[in-house]
Amino acid sequence: MMSTLFPGAIRNPVFKRILLSLLFIYLGIVAFSQEIRITCSDEPLNKILITLLDNYGLMLSFDDKQLSNYKLTVDKKFTSPVQVFDYLLKGLPLGYEISDGVYVIYSVQIKEKPKRYIITGRITDKTNHETLPFSSILVNNAGFFSDAKGNFSSTSTSDSIFKIKISYLGYYILDTVLASGTNYNLKLTPSVIAMEEVVITGSTIARTIQTGTSPGIARLNHKIAYFPVMAIIRFLTC
Repeated sequence: MMSTLFPGAIRNPVFKRILLSLLFIYLGIVAFSQEIRITCSDEPLNKILITLLDNYGLMLSFDDKQLSNYKLTVDKKFTSPVQVFDYLLKGLPLGYEISDGVYVIYSVQIKEKPKRYIITGRITDKTNHETLPFSSILVNNAGFFSDAKGNFSSTSTSDSIFKIKISYLGYYILDTVLASGTNYNLKLTPSVIAMEEVVITGSTIARTIQTGTSPGIARLNHKIAYFPVMAIIRFLTC
């Protein structure tokens, strides 16, 4: 009858594949019109799938050795094979696809989230414990400043060890290595410069000073002033 309805088409490979797929879908609908019940405790995944194969006729393809490493505890009803595999494979590095009615289970690579390391703390004076605002900080060759209260924080995704160098005007540089952590109290030591005592005393100020014992001699610049000779003599003898 099929050859009568579709003369010549039955020999077409593409038509055969389509027909076979439709047949698998039909069989799947008929086979799984009922509920699927799974009840197990600490059971390897490969044995759970073998039970599904035996009890419900599921066509499966998987790595038996790999799936034996995953143990599950299940007590649940499902309405379709898709719900079954979505539930069983959730959280596992496994995926599945349906190829010609066969559920093919394969491993997938789960990308790990990069670890995030953090360090926080406060910079203070070692002697009086006062905070040092806006201190210059170098953490793993990245420079920044502390806030107005001397607090700082830094993060890293490559290493949990932080190389820290802190400087502040009037203090010795702090160069250290710390592991990731919080609430570090980093203390800077003031730089002290020793000086001898200087004493300043008052003294009387001399307003006028007389030098020598003879009368002063006036000298005039002949280029800008001219006096007769007798006038000069009288001036000097006065």
